[in-house]
Amino acid sequence: MPRAVGAVTWPAHTQNPYRLVCAMLQLAIQRGLNLQTNTPALRIRERSGERSHHWSVDTPRGSLRAANVVLATNGYSNHLHRALAETAILTPGRSQAAALKPGSRISLDKLLHRSPCLNDISSGDYSMFRGGPRQIVYGGGKTYSETRERGITDDSVVHPGIAAHLHTSLRQVFNESQWGHDGAVVRDWTGITGYTNDTFPLVGGTPGQKGLWMSVGFNGHGMALTYRSAEALVQLMTTGHAPAWLPKCFRAERAWEQGEKAALRAEGLGFLRTQTAGQH
Repeated sequence: MPRAVGAVTWPAHTQNPYRLVCAMLQLAIQRGLNLQTNTPALRIRERSGERSHHWSVDTPRGSLRAANVVLATNGYSNHLHRALAETAILTPGRSQAAALKPGSRISLDKLLHRSPCLNDISSGDYSMFRGGPRQIVYGGGKTYSETRERGITDDSVVHPGIAAHLHTSLRQVFNESQWGHDGAVVRDWTGITGYTNDTFPLVGGTPGQKGLWMSVGFNGHGMALTYRSAEALVQLMTTGHAPAWLPKCFRAERAWEQGEKAALRAEGLGFLRTQTAGQH
């Protein structure tokens, strides 16, 4: 970059979220977690007249009764929580990404190895380099969908227009001659995310429905926000009080509130800026 006049650098690391979640799951199972795989929750029902275990979760393998039910279902939450769906605060969306093998001419370029992420806010496109297999994860492309993939909960389908964009964009960015002709598409995949109309997650209980809790609506930032949100929710469930550091604009009750939205949003933006500044 001969025309560069400066650069911003800081110590950083990459994290494999799949391996992290598997390690956390292993620890949780060792401490008594009962994980039921291939058992989707179909419906949540409130059992009237029951003093304890007054919630019922229906699955294809039977129903479970519990005093407390926590929804960690993100974009799928509206189907299970009708009262939340009626507020229209949460919208599901389908995100898409591709794993790409860069061409041999650019695979060793230091830009790929030392840049944590390339992000285009206007289009939502982003890329990350995986050092081990020397692959680039490239996601986004929602502008190539007529619906921008909003309101979709089916992640068994890959959008062909988005896939075509993801497959060719980096080749165009780096130039065909620099990229090389031996690059390849390793895999395409999709996943469901949940978006709130004020961009902040919903953490807490449901007004008037004791024992029905949630930690959902992470707007594509689940890996950054879910851990502390879960910590805050557990404290709220066990003590009745949320920790002081949890912004009010993260409270789930706001989905049913009509006033003070502008003030809550301003507080949340200030919190996020503080967190970002602290990380650097």
